[in-house]
Amino acid sequence: TKLPMEFFETLEDFVSIEVHQNLNEGTTELKQPKYWETLRKRFSKFLPDKFNVKVPLPEGTVMKPPETPEEHDIAAHLPYAELIGAMAYPAVHTKLEIRYAISLLSRYMHNWTLEHWDLAIQVLMYCISSKEIGVMFSRGLDRHGVNVLSAFADANYPRPPERSGGCSIVMCNGAAIHLSAKQHTTIDTSTTTSELTEQYLCSNHVMGFRNMMCEMGLTVDSPTVIYQDNKPAIEIANNQRTMSDSTKHMDVRVFKIRERIEDQEVYLEYCRTVMMTADIGTKA
Repeated sequence: TKLPMEFFETLEDFVSIEVHQNLNEGTTELKQPKYWETLRKRFSKFLPDKFNVKVPLPEGTVMKPPETPEEHDIAAHLPYAELIGAMAYPAVHTKLEIRYAISLLSRYMHNWTLEHWDLAIQVLMYCISSKEIGVMFSRGLDRHGVNVLSAFADANYPRPPERSGGCSIVMCNGAAIHLSAKQHTTIDTSTTTSELTEQYLCSNHVMGFRNMMCEMGLTVDSPTVIYQDNKPAIEIANNQRTMSDSTKHMDVRVFKIRERIEDQEVYLEYCRTVMMTADIGTKA
């Protein structure tokens, strides 16, 4: 099939995403400073005159639903849903590091409190403070190679009956091309099971990108590494460790990732917690 194509000038902007290419240095940067300035003006009456916020959420942040209807009533007049919706768009494209914060804040779209509002404003101030920082792809600087995928999988394990949460990041050419940070759909029974769940979900994302790259004509001739900081989860997936009573119920997920390892589509590699990039999507 032949399709007519017409080339215009170098791409500089696409749906409010600024594209900065430096062909000499081999970099492509995506960021949205104008978008954040627009949000600064839109919510200016809720922001201080000067601020410089370094992190999306304070360390150790734990959000809870309102204990009484009155708590929500006090904050009901604030445009909480509007603010979260406005920040959710760049969180998918250029501000991936706020995905965890948006995931938490989105759980209270119908029953937020003043505490939730203050945290949402902090996320906004962080994004405005770091508006010039986005996602940068590089040519030849990724140690995995050019157009070679890599991934990180990490999970947290709260006390049941709360559901565990996890974060999966797929990288290519030095930057994240996908980040997922959300609760699991099932209640895990141990730290290892929550890590097994997330590395299985991460392998699903990896397989999707491997298939897409093949369709685009990019060579995918070696397995994709998934970094994991839980050794028992790696050993179980590699069939080097017997599943305990707390992990036996995960047969389907475990056997599926074992199949992908045996088919040389993915492989797991231990990564120290201090080097675990996906940790950014599991806690504040």
